[in-house]
Amino acid sequence: MRSLGPAGWAQHGFFGLGAKTFGNPGGALSGDGYFVNGQGGGPPPGGKVWTTLTTGFESSQDQYYRIYYLNNTWVITTTTGTPANRNTVIVSTDGVHWVQHLVQSGSVIRDTPGLAFGPPFVMSRNVNGGAPLISEGSLLGWTTRASSFSAADTVNDPVFGNGVFLLVSNSTPAYATSPNGVTWTQQTTYVPTQWGQPVFDGTRFVCPVMGVSNTPKIAVSADGVNWTESAVTLGITDPTVLGFNASTQYVVGENSDDHGDSINGALTAAIPISFNDAGGPSGWIAYASGSDWARCTAINASVSSSPNGTSWGTDTVPAAAAFIVNMAWNGAEWIAVGSTGAAQNFSMTRGP
Repeated sequence: MRSLGPAGWAQHGFFGLGAKTFGNPGGALSGDGYFVNGQGGGPPPGGKVWTTLTTGFESSQDQYYRIYYLNNTWVITTTTGTPANRNTVIVSTDGVHWVQHLVQSGSVIRDTPGLAFGPPFVMSRNVNGGAPLISEGSLLGWTTRASSFSAADTVNDPVFGNGVFLLVSNSTPAYATSPNGVTWTQQTTYVPTQWGQPVFDGTRFVCPVMGVSNTPKIAVSADGVNWTESAVTLGITDPTVLGFNASTQYVVGENSDDHGDSINGALTAAIPISFNDAGGPSGWIAYASGSDWARCTAINASVSSSPNGTSWGTDTVPAAAAFIVNMAWNGAEWIAVGSTGAAQNFSMTRGP
């Protein structure tokens, strides 16, 4: 997948390699309700309201890259630049108190880590000038595993479902599966022109792709190995990310654009939509068991929300936010991560 973090901002603080804990009383949600409009037209005057959340790692060199809610735990993965060549995970069980754990320290610069949980936790990391790394273990300890990907591959986030881990490359047709995160098998049954980011919708893997005939499609698989392209042809030209709502609706976005498609659960019809923001799909996500949708663009602080996946309104975010790169939902609360654009990490939260 394309780089999902804001280019050009660097952190200058440095933490030691041991775990550090920080507390935060949290912020109250100020405002609710959607202001949405239909397809077309400009953005509405406002939407959901986000408030600042402090983790205690705002000045850490470890730049926020992704946030996940996995195994009843919030996990922020980080990427970093010089002078400290390392990765960490920043972890919380309540969204209030956060602890930092080392993943790797060494010569690798700007790892870009994605995460899944089976168990175990599995982390995919793209390394400048080398083949992607796969690590498995717990949030406290990681073991690097052979992945069978090459230096030509830039991998997306791993996904777990039906007892299988799935990992795809967005730079080649390569993909691999694993039953345990330890041993990986390169698969060749399906050869799309390009993969997007897969999700597991509770029943099957679903992925936006440029299909075998270089046509924008949705591909589905029960086992991560054998894939079938859906009947619907998407109206966007670069399908990259996908959200879902209880398997009854899917929303797909394309790279560097604020346009997408809303697709029915049968994957037979697509409706063009606009997210009414500044473009770029990176980081947006859908609440998987209700009607609450949200998206951020990763190229700025623009965030939009929707009550139905079709009509989208612009959210209000704290003035300090310069980039919002990713967000996650735990069933009661959203947390989003990014930066202030001035060598500071940034987090914010909102309720439903």
